[in-house]
Amino acid sequence: MLIAAKLPHFLWAEAIHHTAWLCAWIPFRALLDCIIPFEQATGQKPNLKKVLIFSAIMWLKLRDTRKLDPQPVEGYFVGYDEESKGYQLYFPKRRQIAVERDVRMLLLRLGKLCSRARPPRNVQLMKF
Repeated sequence: MLIAAKLPHFLWAEAIHHTAWLCAWIPFRALLDCIIPFEQATGQKPNLKKVLIFSAIMWLKLRDTRKLDPQPVEGYFVGYDEESKGYQLYFPKRRQIAVERDVRMLLLRLGKLCSRARPPRNVQLMKF
């Protein structure tokens, strides 16, 4: 995941943590009818429409900025926070991971993430 995302190697713990989180939502054969543990415990299928891809490009809205200051900061999604309803974002300019809530993500209409280059015209911003 780190090599495909072109992220630094010191994020290996976040990559493994996100992979373990995803594996908890994958059905396996040990349970009857090949269902996931959440579905067996509650009887309901989980809503996985907003599951994010590791290294998805996200923008954090800065607070307390003046009118002509840059407002968004680009970061990369590296996981969900366990203690709050936030996202763990890696900021390459600061070389720092922070938990943030007020973020937006760039999506293509086809559901694929765009590359780190200039976004195409058929792009929508999705607020979480």
